[in-house]
Formats: sequence, structure tokens, C-alpha cells
Amino acid sequence: MRKYGLKSVEADSLQIKEDEETLTVPAVITREGVYDYDGMLIYEPASEVEKAAFTALNAWVVEEHPPEIILSKPQLIRGTVRNPRFEKDKIKAELVFFKNRCSPEYLNDIKGGRARSVSIGFFFDCIPQSGEFKGQHYDYVKKDILIDHVAVGNWQGRCSYPLCGIGVDMIKGVEPYQNEPEAKPENVKKQLEGYESADSLIANVSALINQLRGTT
Repeated sequence: MRKYGLKSVEADSLQIKEDEETLTVPAVITREGVYDYDGMLIYEPASEVEKAAFTALNAWVVEEHPPEIILSKPQLIRGTVRNPRFEKDKIKAELVFFKNRCSPEYLNDIKGGRARSVSIGFFFDCIPQSGEFKGQHYDYVKKDILIDHVAVGNWQGRCSYPLCGIGVDMIKGVEPYQNEPEAKPENVKKQLEGYESADSLIANVSALINQLRGTT
């Protein structure tokens, strides 16, 4: 069964390259995991993430997901994806924004960390297959993922920081907390101790964990 999906990621810290024409931000755009699509628990294996990496090359970056689901109007284009590559269990890439196609407000939101979430639009085959990944049950498996576009905005999505997003790899020593029983803010704090700007990182991680658990 061929399906279409949207999956978002959220980022915390920004590493920006800028010249007169472009603004470039590194990001993790997708990662192995189990995700909920309207009640369907679907596993995205690392092997399929690796196969999909090349499909992100030159995918268009947009401000919002297009109303037609797939990108069909050039007016919506804000940039492009460069240098996508698979590393361990994720796709890393550079998001390049064209300044002449972005409003000053949008660029300021990106630079200021307000537009910090990345959401991919993609096609995939949905295969009925039950199993578990890191303790989380799933009923379907994604196959043959093809990335259509990448949206950047200020929402929170299925794969959130610190698992995915802009600047994720800057925070070393943080293990994925999603679906792990020991994933408490105080435990994340212990993992971050000794790193630069730990206090601000701890605050952000704690807030996002609470959001994911529905406590805020």
C-alpha cells in the first residue's frame, strides 16, 4: 500500500552559514524510530532511512507544507536541500535558504531559533508487520521512502529534539529519551553535565520532554 506522510523534527541550537544570497543550516531531517500516523504505529528502519537519503538531494525547502500535499507551485520554494547523507540511524543535510525567496521576518525567525522545526513530506510503502523497536510496539513498517520536500517552521512534530533537528550533534553524550522509561529531565541533566552551555540545554531538554509527555 503506497502512502504519503508528513513527519516533523524540532531543533534547539543553530549553526548558521550566511552570505549575500543564502543562509545555510545543518539539520537531521529524519531518523529511525516508531511514529504515530493517526493511530497507525509505523516503524521507520535504519536500513530504509539509509536507502532514502539520496532522495533528499535537491528537495525543495518550503515555509509550510503545500496545500496540494506535494509541491506544485514554484512560489512556495524558499530553498533547497544539499549534501544529504546517512549516518548510523539518521539523515543529516544542509538546508539552504534563498534570501531573495524568503521574507526578512522568516529569515530572522530561522536565525533567532524561532522557526526551528523541520518537517519532511514523503511517499512510502506501508507494509503490515508487527514488532517492537526499543520497547515500542508497531504494526506497520515503512519501505521505499521518497522525500518530496522539507518544510521549516515553528511546530513540534513526531521526531523531536534531541533525536532530530538542527544542531543535534552538538550535544554529545545525550542518549535518545523517546520511549525510554529512564528518560527523565534529571537523567538528561546528568548526561549533559560538563558540556558547554549545559544550563540552557538542560532547560530546553526538560521543557521539550514535558511537552512530549503532555504535561505543559
